[in-house]
Amino acid sequence: MRTVISLSRDRQAGGRDCWIQTPVFVQDYIILHELMHRREANHSKRYWQQVAAVCPDYTKAEAWLKQHRRLLRQTYQCGLRASTTSLCS
Repeated sequence: MRTVISLSRDRQAGGRDCWIQTPVFVQDYIILHELMHRREANHSKRYWQQVAAVCPDYTKAEAWLKQHRRLLRQTYQCGLRASTTSLCS
């Protein structure tokens, strides 16, 4: 399954553009999620602590993505995973 957005080895943002159709708080989370991978290249406990530090309400965006991923997949043919995408205020 593909992620919504990712940073390639040369740090270029890429991936499907369906994430642009999500609410701003979800977009913020997706970007911050991927930026945190520059510090921690996995989804360890330490990684999620870093995500929470920059995006305290990230679980709200993940819940939104989980709730809407089927629609996004059907409409935009995106490979969304709930864990790939959350809320930052």
